[in-house]
Parts: sequence; C-alpha cells; structure tokens
Amino acid sequence: MAQWRMKLMSASESAQFRLLFVEFTRLYCKDAPDLALFARRPAGARHDEVYITGPKIELVERVAPGGWRDSGAPSGGDVALLVGTPEYWTDPKMPKPPESS
Repeated sequence: MAQWRMKLMSASESAQFRLLFVEFTRLYCKDAPDLALFARRPAGARHDEVYITGPKIELVERVAPGGWRDSGAPSGGDVALLVGTPEYWTDPKMPKPPESS
C-alpha cells in the first residue's frame, strides 16, 4: 500500500515546492513512475493541500521541512496531478484526477 504525506502550503510555497520536486525527481528518481505530487485547494481555503507519494518521500520532505503528516490519497474534483506519470494510476479504486499543464 502506498504511503501518502500531506502538508498545507501557501500558494507561493506550493509553487516553489513544485519546482523543487521536479528537480528532485529529475536528479534522484528518474525511473520511479510512482513518485507523484498532487495539490488540492478546497473551496474557500487559503492554503493548498500538497500530497506526495512514492519512493524517497522522506527525502522530498526535506525540501520543505516541517508540517508533513500521514494522510490518505487525495480525492475530489479539485485534486490536480502536478507531477507524475500515467504509470502511477494502477489502482482502479482511485479515480485519476485531471493533469494540470
């Protein structure tokens, strides 16, 4: 079963983390299609819920230290796949959120 971690981030922190996540993936996890980054901003919320899953997520957390907690997989129509590949979607019980551009 996949491990999921979540952290609340401001929009600017979330955008910066996305760039660092992409760089981390490029450098350390090129062959890990199950490493993924999702974001969700519930209606009326002031912060993004940022979710990570996959190998080496404890190292990914060091890019934005503090505030991470165990969580379940994100769900709902407001979830966006920010970084990840279609190979990640092997679990038929979890609907694939739309990919952001």
